[in-house]
Amino acid sequence: MTVVTSHALRRRQPHRPGSGGVRGSNQHPLDVVAASYSGGQDWERLAILTADALEAAAEAAVHGDRTTARRVLRRSGGRKAAKIAAESRVRTSLVQRPPRTGNLRAVASTVLLIADLGYVGDLIDVLARQTANAAGPHPVPQLLRGDVDTVRRVGAQRLRQVAEGLCGPAIDPEYLRVGCELRAVVDHLNGLAPSRSVAIRVDRVTTGALCIALAEGVPTASRHAARVA
Repeated sequence: MTVVTSHALRRRQPHRPGSGGVRGSNQHPLDVVAASYSGGQDWERLAILTADALEAAAEAAVHGDRTTARRVLRRSGGRKAAKIAAESRVRTSLVQRPPRTGNLRAVASTVLLIADLGYVGDLIDVLARQTANAAGPHPVPQLLRGDVDTVRRVGAQRLRQVAEGLCGPAIDPEYLRVGCELRAVVDHLNGLAPSRSVAIRVDRVTTGALCIALAEGVPTASRHAARVA
């Protein structure tokens, strides 16, 4: 389900032939050129699916909800298929229409964005797998519940902002607030004493380490999305 955030982010405006004067036959509007390598709707769909999965997996982790965690894992295939589709669209576009020098940055950022979303999805699956463990779920320690909830809430919001279509750095008060909250999670968890970090270990991966990776991975994807826009 697509959730629209309360603020409106500026979208790329489609080029209208005839507006803004006549272009030479060997020139292309930058927005049209960039869009041809954007992966179409595939990476936007991937961002929405990843946002939904992050919300569900993080909430399941806090409550030890094995049913929801297993549902996240079952739907992982849909996210992977969306990633493959987005990558395939970019490759096809590159073959059919090689990029011009001025558009190489947008193409590279698109490839990195898709990879970032896939990486975040892999982290989500690790979190869900820990909760769905056949030996019984590992409840998130009280010390980390605030951080996990922040990653769930604002991490999913940022991913939906990405899907809405960022333009430039999208310096918007709400956009900046989300970034600051995710940075605060990283700073808090990095500031925990080593002895306390050992106490929150879950199998071979700590819940704290997963939170840090998610809180860093989501903004990285967001930065690449801004460069695509």
